[in-house]
Amino acid sequence: MPSPQAHHDDAIAASKNPGQLRIGHVIAICLPLLVLAAVLVQFLEVVLPSTLFQIRTPTTSLITDDVPPAAAVTLFLPLLLLTSLPILRRWLDLSRGELLAIFSVLVLAVPIFGSGLWHHLVPLQLETHRTRELDRAMSVSPLTWPTRGNVLHAASAEDSPVPGAKWTLKTAGTRSVTEAPHGIGRCLQITHSDKSDLSQLQLELSRNLAPRFLRPLGRYAVWVRLRLDDPGPSTAASLAAGIDPQNQSGLRTLRTRTRPSLLAADRFVISGKIDYEAPGNLEDRFYVSLTFSGQGTLRIKDFSIVDTEEVFRYLEGYEDASPKDYKALTDSQHTIVRQRPDRANVLARLKYVMFGLVPWRVWARPLAIWGFLIIGLFLGMFCLVTIFFRQWQQRDRMTFPLQTFILDLTRTDGHGRLHILKQVPFWAGLLLCVLHLSLANANQHVPDLPYINTHLVVAELLPAGALRNSLDPGPYFPPIAVDVRPLYVAIAFFMSLEISLSLVVFYLVSCVYRVAGFFTPLKTLPAAGLYREYGFPFQRMLSAGGLLFLAVLCVFSARRHLVNVAGHVLLGRSTTNDADEAISYRWASAGLLLTLAAFVSFAYLVELNPWFVMFFLSTYLLLSLSAARIRAESGLPHVGIMIAYPSWIYIGLGSGLALGIHEMTFTAQVSFLYSGIF
Repeated sequence: MPSPQAHHDDAIAASKNPGQLRIGHVIAICLPLLVLAAVLVQFLEVVLPSTLFQIRTPTTSLITDDVPPAAAVTLFLPLLLLTSLPILRRWLDLSRGELLAIFSVLVLAVPIFGSGLWHHLVPLQLETHRTRELDRAMSVSPLTWPTRGNVLHAASAEDSPVPGAKWTLKTAGTRSVTEAPHGIGRCLQITHSDKSDLSQLQLELSRNLAPRFLRPLGRYAVWVRLRLDDPGPSTAASLAAGIDPQNQSGLRTLRTRTRPSLLAADRFVISGKIDYEAPGNLEDRFYVSLTFSGQGTLRIKDFSIVDTEEVFRYLEGYEDASPKDYKALTDSQHTIVRQRPDRANVLARLKYVMFGLVPWRVWARPLAIWGFLIIGLFLGMFCLVTIFFRQWQQRDRMTFPLQTFILDLTRTDGHGRLHILKQVPFWAGLLLCVLHLSLANANQHVPDLPYINTHLVVAELLPAGALRNSLDPGPYFPPIAVDVRPLYVAIAFFMSLEISLSLVVFYLVSCVYRVAGFFTPLKTLPAAGLYREYGFPFQRMLSAGGLLFLAVLCVFSARRHLVNVAGHVLLGRSTTNDADEAISYRWASAGLLLTLAAFVSFAYLVELNPWFVMFFLSTYLLLSLSAARIRAESGLPHVGIMIAYPSWIYIGLGSGLALGIHEMTFTAQVSFLYSGIF
C-alpha cells in the first residue's frame, strides 16, 4: 500500500498542472450530477420515508450521514468506471485531477441537499409556528423566516405618530413614555394606584393612509411585549383585535406578575396570537386594543402585526384554482387562492411551475440573510483547514484516511486504466461485502436464508439485573455493542496501528465510564434527568469541553507554523511556501476576514448582538476544527463527532440574563449546524 506521503504527492501532481484541471469541463460534468444528487436525496430522505411510514423525519438521514456521504460515492463510482472504458475514455477526457475535483464537489454538495441544511434550516424556522409558540417565534427577528413584513413597523404605541396608525389612550392612572428597564428601548408606562382603575389603549389602522394594511383572510401574528409589576389580586391586561372597535376578538389575557424566565429575562412577555386570521369582510379600518384593569404598573412596547400567512401555507400547502373558478371567488378569497394558468398556455404553465408554486418573493429575503451565515461558515472552515493542513500533514504526520481511499480509486496505469481493478484484494473484499450485504437484506424477506450477524448487543448476553440495565440504551445513546461494518473496516486499513488501538482503548474506557456512572448516586441529580443524560451527569458538556480543549491544542501545537503564516501574509517572508496549498495563505487569511464580515452582516440584519454572533459561530468553527483534526488522524466516517448542543456552553456562562434572550433563542434556531449531520 502506498504511503500517505505518496498519496499527498499524487494529489498535488493531479491538481497542480493547470492544463489538467479545466474548470469549464469540471462544471459541465458536475451540474447534471448535482441535479441527480438533489433528486436522489430528496426522494430517499423525504418522499420515501413519508410514503412508507406516513411520517416526515427530517432528522433521519439515509444516504448523507456518513463521511464521505454515500450519495456522493454512489454518483461518483459510475463516472469513475466509465472513464476506465476505452470506448468512453477519449469522449469523457477526464484527468485524474478533474475526477478529484468532481468528487470534492459532490462531497460538499450532498450534505447541503440533505438533512444537514435544507431539511433542518427551514423546518427549524417554522416549527414554532406549527406549534403556535408565539414567544419563541418572535424572540428573534421575523426576517429569519418568510414574511411580508410588520404592518406596524416604527408605528408602535411608544413610537412617534405616523400616518395611518392612530393611537388613543383613555386612562384613570398616570402615563409616560420612558426608557424600558435593562436598556432595551423605550416603552409606554401606565401606572394604576387603585384596584378600580381602568385604562384602554386602542390602535385604529387606516387602509387609505397606512403604508401597509392587512389582507382579508390572511393570518397574522398580532402581539405586544408587556411587563406587569406589583399587580393586585384582580389585575388583568387583555389584548383584542378586530374590525369593530366595540366588538373585537380576544387574543390573550395577562393576569400574573411577570417574572424572569428563559424567554423573558427582562420580564417583558410576548402576549397575543400567532395565527390570527383577518376577517373576510375587512374593509378600511382595523383595530387593536389593550385593556388594563386593576392596581399595578404596566409597561408596553413593540406592538406588531406580522404577516405569517406564507409560513402556514408552507406547513399546510397552497390552494390554486383554474381561471374560471378563480373569477367566481370573492376578493377576500383571492388572498389565499392562486390562479392556475390554463393548460393550453404552455409558457404560462411553465412559468407557473418554476416561479408560481413557490412564493420566492417572500422566501428570497430570509434565505439571502441565512446565506451570510452559511457562506461564512463554509468559507471559514475551508480557510482554517487550508492554514492548518501543512502542520497536520508534515509536522503531525497525519494520514488522512478518508482522502487516501479516493486517491487509490483514481490511480491509473500508463494507459489510463484504473489500477485498483487489477488488485486481487480489492475484488476479494468487494465480493465479501456484496455477499454479506445481499444475504443480510435477503434474510429480511426470507428468514430461512443464512447470514452472518455482525451486530452483537452486549446487554443481550447478560442476565436480568443492574449490570444489564447499565448497558441498556437510553434516549440519546445507543446500546453497547460489537458492530462490524464494511465501511469502517475498510477505513481502518488506512489508519495507523496506533490510531486503531487508541480508538479501541478509549471506547472501552467510555464503556467503563458509563457503567461506573450508572452505579453512582450522581445519576439521581435533577439536572441529569433534566438534560436526559445517563449515568454520570453533564456528559455532553464534558464532551464540549474536550472538543474545545482539542481545538485549543490544535492552535497551540501549530503556534510556530501560525507565526510563519502570519509573517508570510503580513511581512512577505519566504520562510513558508504555500505554492502547493489549495489557496494561498493570504487568500485564506482574507477569507477568514470575510467570514467575520459575513457573521457581522448576518447579526446586523437579524438584530442580534454582533459580538455574541461572532463568538458563538467562532466557537462552532473551533469545534469543526476539532472534528476535522479527528477525521484527519483517525478517519472516522461517522458524523457524530460534533456535540449535540454547543449552546449549553453559553447557558453555563449566564444564559439569557447575561448574554441576551434573543441571542440564546438564536442558538436553537441554528441547531442544524451542530446536529452532526451538517
